[in-house]
Amino acid sequence: LEKLIELYNILPDKLIFNIHDAYIIKANLKLDQPLIIKCKKLLETPSNLAPNLKLNTNCEIGFRLDKLKTIKI
Repeated sequence: LEKLIELYNILPDKLIFNIHDAYIIKANLKLDQPLIIKCKKLLETPSNLAPNLKLNTNCEIGFRLDKLKTIKI
């Protein structure tokens, strides 16, 4: 939840919902690439609540959750 709150603070109008350990945002890969990179970095920074906890992330894009494609950022 810590990272969910941090994401909401930087993009309240683009954060759609979260499912377990996934965060779904509304973004255009071409126009919002700097924002996507910022979100990825935020999620991978060590936790303030658990300093030794660091998460690895991957980014996927698509119009349907069952047909997402991984992108490299």
